[in-house]
Amino acid sequence: MADRTNRTTNKKAKFLERLRLGHSVAASAKSARMGRQTAYDWRKEDPDFAAAWDDAYECGSDWYEDKLRSKAAAGDTACIIFALKSRRPDQYRERIQHDNYNRELPVSKEQVRDGLRSLGTKDYDELRAEIATAGPASTDA
Repeated sequence: MADRTNRTTNKKAKFLERLRLGHSVAASAKSARMGRQTAYDWRKEDPDFAAAWDDAYECGSDWYEDKLRSKAAAGDTACIIFALKSRRPDQYRERIQHDNYNRELPVSKEQVRDGLRSLGTKDYDELRAEIATAGPASTDA
């Protein structure tokens, strides 16, 4: 049993070491020769391991931020933009403008209804029944 505990302790240490270097959970688990789900199970069951995981993840994130800063300082425009979006999201985040928001439809509901009624009463009633049973329109093509 002691050997198994040592192996578990070693795997946890290896996992956390890789996570601290900025590796993903999957890559860190693979490096420690364990399954990704095992890492998540340990995290859920062991508060000390969960705290060490959080610390290691933050260290890995710091490493990426340092690399990003170095590249931005060297004049890499994409890195500069990314860094600004990360550091000042309120000022540099992507903004999407919807030009059709609250626009009037080119035809009124009454015009649509009248056009459908011109199909003939039978066709109009069948179409209404079909729409009523179909539910909301799907946008999937």
